Amino acid sequence: MIFLLRHRPEGDFRFDYVSPRCLELNGIPPERILENAERFFDLTAVAARQDLRDRIAESERHLTPLRWEGPFDVQGRPRRMRIEAIPYRAEDGGTVWEGRQSDLATARTLEEERLRLVTDALPVLIAYFDAGLRYRYVNRTFVEWWCMPAERAIGRSMMEVLGRQACEVVRPYVEAALRGERQEFDRDLTHPDGKRRLCHAHYVPHIDAGGRVLGIVALLEDVTERRQAEAALRESRESLANAQRIAHIGNWDWDIATGRIGWSDEVFRIFGYEAGAFEPSYNAYLQQVHPEDREFIVASASRSLHSQSNYRIDYRIVRPDGEQRTVQERGEIARSETGEPVRMSGTVQDVTDQRAVAAQLQQAQKMEAVGQLTGGIAHDFNNLLGVIVGNLDLLIVRLADRPEDQRMLQRAMEAAERGASMTHRLLAFSRRQTLQPRRVEVNLLVNEMSELLGHTLGETIEIRTALGESVWPINADRVQLESAILNLAINARDAMPSGGRLAIATLNQTFEEADSPADSTITPGDYVMIAVSDNGGGMAPEVLTRVFEPFFTTKQVGKGSGLGLPMVYGFVKQSGGHVTIYSESGRGTTVKLYLPRSSDGRSAPPLEAAAPTAAILGRRILVVEDNPAMREFSRTALTALGYEAVVADGAPEALRLLSADLSVDLLFTDVILGAGMSGFELAREAQRQRPDLRVLFTSGFVERDMISAQGVDPDQELLSKPFRTAELGRRLSQILAKDSVSSPPPSSGEG
Repeated sequence: MIFLLRHRPEGDFRFDYVSPRCLELNGIPPERILENAERFFDLTAVAARQDLRDRIAESERHLTPLRWEGPFDVQGRPRRMRIEAIPYRAEDGGTVWEGRQSDLATARTLEEERLRLVTDALPVLIAYFDAGLRYRYVNRTFVEWWCMPAERAIGRSMMEVLGRQACEVVRPYVEAALRGERQEFDRDLTHPDGKRRLCHAHYVPHIDAGGRVLGIVALLEDVTERRQAEAALRESRESLANAQRIAHIGNWDWDIATGRIGWSDEVFRIFGYEAGAFEPSYNAYLQQVHPEDREFIVASASRSLHSQSNYRIDYRIVRPDGEQRTVQERGEIARSETGEPVRMSGTVQDVTDQRAVAAQLQQAQKMEAVGQLTGGIAHDFNNLLGVIVGNLDLLIVRLADRPEDQRMLQRAMEAAERGASMTHRLLAFSRRQTLQPRRVEVNLLVNEMSELLGHTLGETIEIRTALGESVWPINADRVQLESAILNLAINARDAMPSGGRLAIATLNQTFEEADSPADSTITPGDYVMIAVSDNGGGMAPEVLTRVFEPFFTTKQVGKGSGLGLPMVYGFVKQSGGHVTIYSESGRGTTVKLYLPRSSDGRSAPPLEAAAPTAAILGRRILVVEDNPAMREFSRTALTALGYEAVVADGAPEALRLLSADLSVDLLFTDVILGAGMSGFELAREAQRQRPDLRVLFTSGFVERDMISAQGVDPDQELLSKPFRTAELGRRLSQILAKDSVSSPPPSSGEG
């Protein structure tokens, strides 16, 4: 029953609310109690009535929860009730209790049912013994484990249920529990199926308020499988720890006093021996060390022994088959109470592969740094060559009637173009050249190049191909790939001055994380491998480590620039690929190019027909160039081509001219400008003002990623420096011809 009981300042009690269950609990309807609160108090047994009023008074005085249990007389039948309520002060100064009345018999039945639900759900055997060691309660797990109904246990003694032998085993724990001491122990029990089971037991004494032990709560958990699993797990962990410690790292121990040395099986394997092949000793160990490193080993051990410090050293060993490996050794020293070293123990690990990877990474970082340097040099050099080539080109035209001058100019032009070719190779090495990747069928390309290679290499070189089946297409710049293969073929020919065999092979190859080629920097994925091999003289190790460095060459002066292999390296890396080279003196060389498999279906575009000549008379070009000499050449070249040229030394001046309503047909701008604005940014702003304005970019170099990010077509809208006047004229004619088809040329006057 739910109720609201009020004690008014006048001193009387009144119920503000009584739930309908009042009739069920108390035998009178709620209205009668609402009329007169004393009728509720009159229901309590006479002996308990004052106790209830005292509890109410105490709750009111301290504003503490009311909790009372006592007898009620309900229609002549005794019933035990519980009253629980929370008090609070009313606005009129009185006290109000929000509470409930419950039948203890019903509540206890519910509590017992709930308790049984809980205990039956637990996967442990639960039993309750009274002080006479008779079973008063067992849960479902107990019944199921012992395969006996609860009735066979309840009321019977422990001796009758478990037997004398089992009782004798647990007697010390039972006696301690009856003294009020909690007990926890393991015990073996024979299951009804005849098998021995290990159980973990808790005996918890049931003690009343006076300290008297009323009984024992026994909890038993069958831990047989758990203990077996724990033992197996412990053994597995120990095995795993041993495997982790010695699978790739051998351990050793040196008793300094006796000189005895112990090696694990892995140490023998690292040194190239079968486990236990000989009795390890310090002298035998030193014999396995590379002769050049033995003195270092002895000095390191001595220093550690006398300095009271542990050590870690790398050194080389020579296996019985002559193979040289690099190992890393770590050692710790145990000392006596007086500080004398008595034992040294440690590990040894074969780090040959790790050191090779580290060296390759260092080489890659060095090549990247050199690439950045050479790229910057090539950019500046191209600006200089742009002025030289451009002005030589203009002079050749102007002095066409002077043969002697023409010869000198042509020689100068040839030298300048060789310089331009060199900067192109530098840009290729630094991976900053503008590539035009398209879908390339590798086998088809190799077959098409075979005839060219035959003519180029000469009759003394036999060319063989070994093309894989169903070789994937790749996405690469075909011209640069042909140049790379031709470069490798020419290098191979030069390595075989008396003739020899050149082999070109192709193969599909997929690399996972763990099986990349020697250089682990390659990204896992699908690649096409192109291998170019020769049976020439090969290279010494000290030469092999430098072959990709720009300007490094072993050829005679004037026979090579030292940019061939760097150009190949840069092209492949820029294409997302990878290069490996293997060579031994007297055994030839193999260079392998790994280029990523194509992920799209683009094929090489067909050659475009020459664009129609545009009506150039009166066309005005705005030239934006921050290099004064290059700016002047561009103006002169445009004038020679029949265009009207307006020049600006940077983006601010160009925008000022455009804002002044200068009529312009095309913006010809360098990509890299000063004043904080690039040519791309200038073009965007100019086309925002004039959406129909055509643009042609030029640069000493510009990375393809930058071009792609700007949405620029490098084949149509970018002119690389240095360029000749005729090349500039063709590109302008192609761009401006697109307008002449649909509209007449604009007026040359200023708007």
